[in-house]
Amino acid sequence: MQAKYETTVINLMQALPFINAVVVIEGNADIVYSTASWDIKKDVASVISNWLSKNAESIIINDIIYTIRLCTSERLVATSMSGEGHIVGAKDQKRIIIAQLAQDGIIGFAYIEMARALILLSANKVYQEQKAIKIKETQLPSKKQQDFNNEKIAVPFTARLMAYYRALEYKRDSPLIVDPYAERLAGDMTSYLKEHIRYSEMDYPIVRSYYIEENLLTPWCNKHPRSQIVLLGSGLDSRAYRFTPLQINTHTIFEVDFPSIIRYKEELLHSEEPLCGLIRLSADLSNPDWMPQLKKSGFSSNIPTFWVLEGLVYYMDREVVASLLAKAAEISAKSSQIFVDILQYSRWLSDSSSLNGIMAGPFSTHFKWGLDIKDVPSFFSSAGWKVSCSFADLHDQGRDVGQKGMIFIYGVRAYLGD
Repeated sequence: MQAKYETTVINLMQALPFINAVVVIEGNADIVYSTASWDIKKDVASVISNWLSKNAESIIINDIIYTIRLCTSERLVATSMSGEGHIVGAKDQKRIIIAQLAQDGIIGFAYIEMARALILLSANKVYQEQKAIKIKETQLPSKKQQDFNNEKIAVPFTARLMAYYRALEYKRDSPLIVDPYAERLAGDMTSYLKEHIRYSEMDYPIVRSYYIEENLLTPWCNKHPRSQIVLLGSGLDSRAYRFTPLQINTHTIFEVDFPSIIRYKEELLHSEEPLCGLIRLSADLSNPDWMPQLKKSGFSSNIPTFWVLEGLVYYMDREVVASLLAKAAEISAKSSQIFVDILQYSRWLSDSSSLNGIMAGPFSTHFKWGLDIKDVPSFFSSAGWKVSCSFADLHDQGRDVGQKGMIFIYGVRAYLGD
């Protein structure tokens, strides 16, 4: 077993080079493997005790104080306020892995891979670096399998997964997002998630949706007597049916996504009444032909538009995104606005290289590119948008969204002289 632990840790640190040190623990505090650079024997019992208590504010390792940011039965995240990096812990019934990350290490990636390492160890297997996860499209839930227009409809797994997260959120005591349609849209994913438990919890899409709705779309709907809201890559979004600020003034939502998703939603929600005007457009956003289709479907360049590119652009080539943003700006009224989220790259994620080698969690079939946060304004300015940006974890609402892994971008249509 010692050799298996050593190989697992070596492979984990090779896969994620921002991990500086790792210990593997069995039982309550029995260290069975540790990297040579990290001796935490004197601290491990206290760290685990504070973790299990779930109410401690900090942990101390090698005389460094780490403030606890997240503490659940399976996950621990703590950060040194003096710039000494982060502590990430993953736990199952038999083992614990604790890692020390560099200051600009990507917490979300680390936890997901550490949890996967535990799963493999429990199965008596050695962790290996996992290349890009390619999640195949899954068919409709069995109770909803039907032949629409003599054609089987396949819905991307990630679209259903986002709905699944909203369904879980809806059942919480104090949900950030209230979506009574999410469970219906997600379908039954129980059997899949039992086999892929690392997908069973993810706060980032919930925090992102909350930020968009609470900080951006609510004041937008209140301010504009008439507006358009374009959801590019809309997936199984249900805002047209549940987001009550849409009832204030007059608004039209345009949902743009692949034909399979559009047909799936129309089938499942055909008996529901939207809160505002709703137009669905089947299109491949990587093909510029969708823009004329949008205009033909009723989009007006004279009406203020809010563009929402939520969980979209890092799946597309950078050049395609730049062109899409420029064309959106070109057809937008002057007071139009935009939201985009994008991957932050650091010294661990180079802008010029593929991101396929780093497992980015259930969002990622193929993260293709990212931007350093300092380069975001110039990139968007060149496409016609004046934006501000901030790391997602600054808006976390007490949830776990990772550290400097994702960036929220908000902006307005830019004109000469702005």
